[in-house]
Amino acid sequence: KRPLVTTFHDIIPLLNKPRYMFERVYFQYYSKVAKRSDMIIADSNQTKKDLISVLSIPKEKIVVVYPGIDTKKFSPVPKKNNAVKTILYQGGLVRRKGVIEVVNAFAKLLEKRTDIKLQIGGGGDESFSLKQEVKRLGIEEHVEFLGFVPDVELPKRYQEADLFVYPSQYEGFGYTPLEAMACGTPVITSNASSIPEVVGDAAIMVYPLDTEALATEMNNVLSNPKLQEKMSVEGPLVANR
Repeated sequence: KRPLVTTFHDIIPLLNKPRYMFERVYFQYYSKVAKRSDMIIADSNQTKKDLISVLSIPKEKIVVVYPGIDTKKFSPVPKKNNAVKTILYQGGLVRRKGVIEVVNAFAKLLEKRTDIKLQIGGGGDESFSLKQEVKRLGIEEHVEFLGFVPDVELPKRYQEADLFVYPSQYEGFGYTPLEAMACGTPVITSNASSIPEVVGDAAIMVYPLDTEALATEMNNVLSNPKLQEKMSVEGPLVANR
């Protein structure tokens, strides 16, 4: 009998085939909860649109409230001019996150320059196939798998990277690009789902499956100190808004 408020971060298991059956059962239950909620909080306009189109929730019941990040924890530090440039991916190693595309784009970039290395942080369903792809491409010596990165180490990883890449196909919000931007690291991400509304004009966006475009933009950023400086300044401003 009390007013019911429900928060949805995304409804990904209802949009795509779930990784585990319990995810679909869980979200089917919360679909019923959503319909009888007096108010729903969505963490992006993308999630709001999905709730309206998939669950037929009246738009008047949904309020968008963006999550925040700890900008004292994730903050910029002066960048070092490293001889070997570090490209960082941090996030779940699942197909929709675009990590396979990152590896393939990195291999294309290695054909143009060898002063780069790729660090991959996180774990997930694609861990094994990802390592197999790195081996197939013959780029093992240029790729470092970090495994699970503890929260206390995340800011340092972002801060020490010369570039952060995250071409995810779908995010309800997408914390990691924003965390990297808060640390003053240039970000290349995707133009899909909620990501454009999160990163604004402070990141470079590409179509998530276009590895040629991703490789080109990675090279452009790493080759352009003025662009790096511009993105390093604008990123924290967006993260702190």
